[in-house]
Amino acid sequence: MSDIKLPVTASPIQLAGVCREWRQIILDYPLLWSHLDLIVHRSTLDRGYMDPTIWAERSRGSKISIHLREYYLFEYIERDDDDSDTSTEYDDEEFAEAMEPLVRFLRPLMSQVESMTLVLYWPKDYVILALLEYVRRTGRLTNYLR
Repeated sequence: MSDIKLPVTASPIQLAGVCREWRQIILDYPLLWSHLDLIVHRSTLDRGYMDPTIWAERSRGSKISIHLREYYLFEYIERDDDDSDTSTEYDDEEFAEAMEPLVRFLRPLMSQVESMTLVLYWPKDYVILALLEYVRRTGRLTNYLR
């Protein structure tokens, strides 16, 4: 599974590294920081996410739209010696523990979140419940959670 390639994404952080002029434009334009695409994959959950304060500071109070999707591959399924399918996905407890970095990343941004789209292939309710609990306590998801 080490050769799995996640989809290429371009964030403002990556674009700011192109050249000095691009960096200045990226840093001076808060709307470029108002949309956040997150790919949930076992490898990203294991290594964690960047510091969310970068997005909070650079967006300068602009509302943020988050698009969270799972990157699913059939490589999750491996064959054992008798050729029966065994899943290498997390069980519920491992999944909840692995989702903590994502929840910690999103928590400081929730006051600015205008919308959140979740595209998930698993019925795990841990992420949704953790985010909804935060919204319930703070009342800080201004439009909708899809």
